[in-house]
Amino acid sequence: MINLLAVNVLLAIAWAAFNDTFSLSGLVVGFVTAFGALWVAQPLYRPTSYFQQVTGILELIFYFLWDLIQSSVRVLIDVLRPQSRSRPGIVAVSTEGMSDVQILTLANLITLTPGTLTLEVSDDKKTLYVHCMFLDDGPEAVRRGIEDNQKRLIRRVVGGGTDAA
Repeated sequence: MINLLAVNVLLAIAWAAFNDTFSLSGLVVGFVTAFGALWVAQPLYRPTSYFQQVTGILELIFYFLWDLIQSSVRVLIDVLRPQSRSRPGIVAVSTEGMSDVQILTLANLITLTPGTLTLEVSDDKKTLYVHCMFLDDGPEAVRRGIEDNQKRLIRRVVGGGTDAA
């Protein structure tokens, strides 16, 4: 089976070599160009989940960056206020049906987001305990946000391109 990531990287390096632009921007342009060429040539080889995984990774990155910006602003505003409006609490998030790598990825994304911190994974690996700085809408809203967005995107990227549980 063809490893399309390796082909994509080799084409990106070839692009940078032919254009004499061995810089990060040259490699990124080469990677994007090679990705487009491979996508157009998709009917020539066996079906693969490579394209779904790459778009899933990009979607996860953009979702995480947007979440990071929003939560950073919210924490900053709360810190600068004379009277804190935070309502901290601990939320249990179900990780049932997730692999160890998916749980690790979810825990790290939660911890990297300001205002949230992963405390522990249960012994049976079915629950992730998260400390949240803002429980304004209640623990169910936080749980639903994590399960509807982050878990779905992580399963799509780490789980081989599917959204199914």
